[in-house]
Amino acid sequence: SGPSQLGSPDAAGVPESVAREVITVPFNDINAYKEAIEFWGDEIAAVLVEPIVGNFGMVMPQPGFLEEVNEISHNNGTLV
Repeated sequence: SGPSQLGSPDAAGVPESVAREVITVPFNDINAYKEAIEFWGDEIAAVLVEPIVGNFGMVMPQPGFLEEVNEISHNNGTLV
């Protein structure tokens, strides 16, 4: 948790061991998402994405971002 631009795992109750297993990718950055999939590929079991980021204002997804995340994930065999 924490502001998504920071990628800081500071939510109460999240063990460091869990935080080490999480890959944080900037919201609305499809190229960063593609790079993460290319790098970690088969090691990624699931993708959690907040459709509208709301923890530091209202950040809407860019047109096509969520659809592209879904398609790339599906092609990689990753749950969304």
